[in-house]
Amino acid sequence: QEKAKDPDSSVKGVRLSAELVGELFKPGETITIRVKLENTSKSRVYLHKQLGLGSGGFRITILDGNDSWVPPNFIRETFPTPVLSKDDLQAIEPGKAIEQKIYIASEHYEMAPGDYTLQVAYVSPVAPEPATKGLTVLTSHDGKLEAKPIRFKILAPQDRF
Repeated sequence: QEKAKDPDSSVKGVRLSAELVGELFKPGETITIRVKLENTSKSRVYLHKQLGLGSGGFRITILDGNDSWVPPNFIRETFPTPVLSKDDLQAIEPGKAIEQKIYIASEHYEMAPGDYTLQVAYVSPVAPEPATKGLTVLTSHDGKLEAKPIRFKILAPQDRF
């Protein structure tokens, strides 16, 4: 089995971390994930100002107790606008972070009661282009940022918290 990258790995000084709000969920309950893109470098780094799911940046993978992929039963993706100028980017100053919440409806996945692992990754939707010349921009060519995997549990309907 492939070993995940070190949880503190960063690209261009940007580190991704993710945490669940809670760890026990009832079937059909919405799962909230807090994601944070933090600039650990000494200079300003730019990201696309739209932070979405799928090709828009964040990638969500759920594995069951046997480490098998749990596919979603629908597609939820955002398609960011192309970067035409610096106005399409947002800066993260050194030592600062951008935080946001992602909501996952557990009924959108075939999850029976049991233990699961959530993997969150970020791939920049920004192509290296003349519009970003001279700026430190996280681009699609920089590869994937990965947060440390998170374990959670889907309870049986009769289970109590």
